[in-house]
Amino acid sequence: MKHIIKIILVASILLSNTLYAGENGNFEDNAGLTSVQAGNYQQAFQQFQEAAKKGNADALFNLGLMYNVGDYVNVDYHQALKHYKQAAALGSIKAMTNIGDLYTQALGVNQNYQEALNWYQKALNEGDILEPAANIGQIYYLGGYGVTQDYSKAFYYWTLSANAGDAESYYFLGEMCFEGIGVPKDYIQAYHYLNEAKTLGYPHAQKALKKLYAKLTPQQIQELQAGTFEKPKSNPAFEQIPATPEEIQELQTGTS
Repeated sequence: MKHIIKIILVASILLSNTLYAGENGNFEDNAGLTSVQAGNYQQAFQQFQEAAKKGNADALFNLGLMYNVGDYVNVDYHQALKHYKQAAALGSIKAMTNIGDLYTQALGVNQNYQEALNWYQKALNEGDILEPAANIGQIYYLGGYGVTQDYSKAFYYWTLSANAGDAESYYFLGEMCFEGIGVPKDYIQAYHYLNEAKTLGYPHAQKALKKLYAKLTPQQIQELQAGTFEKPKSNPAFEQIPATPEEIQELQTGTS
């Protein structure tokens, strides 16, 4: 199952923040956002430039994003990094996360997981949980490029991002419990992580739940129905809520 998580991780490496920032009341920046919404990226670029000259962090982030994804301007990762760093210096958390993405994906820079970790940790320290924690979990799970593989740390950071509402993190936690990767193998805990991923709409969760059911003993099924299982020690957010008969039926039949 380790290789399944790695395949999903490699396939899901994307830019964390692709939405333009700027709900801070600054007239020039909001004008740029209005232009973006109207599809006038040339005008938006000019308006973001004017706001950036006045030290607007959101405008600097938006310029970086335009260079990052190629809206109006040609894709230029060096310019993206330059503007992201200026925005980050002014407190843009979104910029910190996107800088980490550039180092994770080797876009305009050498691939460097340790540098990516540094930027994700800065964003995490500023209070942004979901994307930075999910990305840190990814780095520790994969390892390499300056970072030692550490499944326990991956589990820890994915727990943070799962608690922040990330469906994919719940799925990874479930697979790790199912296989005993970095944590003791525990099918009951795996069920609750995977079921939460399914509830949040994660596409691979139902198939994983069906595979899990084949491993459950009659006693474990009874524990799920009765709610007498031991809740995950790694995630205090869970309560001992019984699995419903409908959920057990889904596990047995593979329906959703």
